[in-house]
Amino acid sequence: MIAFIQAGGSGTRLKEISGNLPKPMVAINGKPILQYQIENLVSNGFDKAIIVVPSWSTAIQEYFEDGRKFGIKIEYIIEDKPLGTGGALYYAAKTIKEDFALLFGDLMIDIDWKRMVRFHKDKNAVITTFVHPNSHPYDSDVLVVASNGKITNLLSKKEPRDFYYQNITNAGLYIVSDILLETFRGLDEPIKEDFEKDILLPSICIGSAYAYKSSEYVKDCGTPDRFYSVSEDQRNGVVSSKNLSNKQKCIFLDRDGTINVFGDFVTHHDKLTLKDDASEAIKRINKSQYLAICITNQPIIARGDASLEELQTIHDKMECLLGQDGAYLPSSPR
Repeated sequence: MIAFIQAGGSGTRLKEISGNLPKPMVAINGKPILQYQIENLVSNGFDKAIIVVPSWSTAIQEYFEDGRKFGIKIEYIIEDKPLGTGGALYYAAKTIKEDFALLFGDLMIDIDWKRMVRFHKDKNAVITTFVHPNSHPYDSDVLVVASNGKITNLLSKKEPRDFYYQNITNAGLYIVSDILLETFRGLDEPIKEDFEKDILLPSICIGSAYAYKSSEYVKDCGTPDRFYSVSEDQRNGVVSSKNLSNKQKCIFLDRDGTINVFGDFVTHHDKLTLKDDASEAIKRINKSQYLAICITNQPIIARGDASLEELQTIHDKMECLLGQDGAYLPSSPR
């Protein structure tokens, strides 16, 4: 399988660490971010990577060369002018004739790609997006996902949200069908495009985009704070432990009286408030090799005190409040 890696960005937010290097070449515990990606891809059977690189640096080409020493064939596309997160697919359309993985070079990842590919094929998707909760949903693009995995809406981080929503964020990893490249094959030259706005969103509108939910490790290293956090996680073994090829360690949390204040049953979202120590406790679990799983028995449904829709809003509020504090649950409460 082929991976298309976008590594041509300037990475201005990380300049104090990256210096003159492209952001994907910044070392985390002695190894470039991009090398972790390549090794993860190779371990999942990928045999070719096409990397979009900036014109102002040859550091990536000099380090990885043709990829042979890493067990993969690597080709390069030099981005002479910024094309956005989607424009470089013009070049992909010239060489790729099959479904492929699309990812961005500033992500620390360790995932079971084979699971994601199976999901993509089972859904007959045009785009499959890796989604997960994160510690900052308020400044992330959030996806609205139906029970069958189909993405029904994209809530841009640039638009205000005066409502509660699930912490389902777009991680920046995709499986893309070759059919999507047809529009690029009709162009005479590349144009600047944003992948989420110009490519993903139209696919959502026609019902051909799906969300692959996973608790595996995918985090961007684009700011100093996130860089140091990811470095600590890699050093402590958190990154590799979250790969779903491994058995997962979990801590199961009750909801009422454990996460939220409990005096009486919460029948409306206005009644839900977090316990003072809940966010901090869940943040500590998030930083460990364990998953924080909320399981709750809600008799308010059987008694007719609240609808399933209201219960979902209650849980959406809980996820939003936790997200504001930098904490998250790997999946919706069950």
